[in-house]
Amino acid sequence: MKNISILGSTGSIGRQTLEVAAANPEKLKVRALAAHKSDELLEQQIKQFEPDIAVLTDKDAAKRLADRYHGKTEILAGEEGLLAAATYEGADTVLGSMVGYAGLRPTLAAIACGKNIALANKETLVCEALPGLYPCGEGAGYAGGITSAAVDGLRCAECVIKALQNEA
Repeated sequence: MKNISILGSTGSIGRQTLEVAAANPEKLKVRALAAHKSDELLEQQIKQFEPDIAVLTDKDAAKRLADRYHGKTEILAGEEGLLAAATYEGADTVLGSMVGYAGLRPTLAAIACGKNIALANKETLVCEALPGLYPCGEGAGYAGGITSAAVDGLRCAECVIKALQNEA
């Protein structure tokens, strides 16, 4: 059983991942969901998958959701909430499908916690904060105790390793 945290759950790849989770409940348990501001869609996802935590990075949207939702899922907000979803102890795998630079910090935080990473965008690692990084072809990799699978077919594991080396 894989316990997953989905960063970008209301986007196309996030929704497709949830379809796979719904079809395979014996293999995948959704433990955390995160989105930017689609509070109504996130609320539907919460009701269906019952994650432990759910995050909206837009604090106004998070407040709207928290005001009307009264279930077991903890509602978090902002970048702090996003980092909590990325590093959530109940998840062993983090799907990063957030748009562009927004996924960088949570992805690096998840790696630092030893999470398995599934990246759905190269922009997370191809940004000004990490100069010189670029997609390296197709595939996936294993290094330093984490597994990285590039959801969009790019070889992001090598980029993750380089990112960590550049931070040292």
